[in-house]
Amino acid sequence: DSSNAIRAIVARNVSALRREAKLSQQALSDMISTNRTFLSDIERCKGNPSLDIVVKIADGLNVPITRLFEGVEDQPPYML
Repeated sequence: DSSNAIRAIVARNVSALRREAKLSQQALSDMISTNRTFLSDIERCKGNPSLDIVVKIADGLNVPITRLFEGVEDQPPYML
C-alpha cells in the first residue's frame, strides 16, 4: 500500500542524510532523545515514526522536513 511505499522513501532518506552528516545511529538517536534501536527500525522501514519523531529527525539532521519526504511526490494518494 502507499503508506509502506512512503515509509520506505522516508527510511531511505533518513539513512542517507544521517550518513551524509557523518552521524552514527547512536549519535542521532542521542540528539533526538530516542532509542537507537527505534532509529534503526525507522531506517530499515520496520518502525513507523510519529510526526513528532520525523520533526526531531529533521532538526537533528539540520535539514528541512521536506528533505525526508523527497521522492514521495509520485506516490498515491495524489492531492487534487
